[in-house]
Amino acid sequence: MYSMAQLNINQTPEFEEDLQRLMSLRKYGSKSEAVRLAVKECVARALEAGPECNFSDWLGLAKPDENAQPRFKNHSEIWD
Repeated sequence: MYSMAQLNINQTPEFEEDLQRLMSLRKYGSKSEAVRLAVKECVARALEAGPECNFSDWLGLAKPDENAQPRFKNHSEIWD
């Protein structure tokens, strides 16, 4: 049997205003319904958009010695 979990959030005035606007536009009867459906739509859009950029592919592309004018000559100079 499925039991519904409760979600407690701190709302900013802007969030509350946007939530009320969404409820009015979509004729949702409760805040819970509006949040559930908004999350569901967001997930659907994210799945349609495909995978995001994987920044781990960028690791190693920049060489640490490319700084022509380093502020410190070596690591020990940083701490002296």
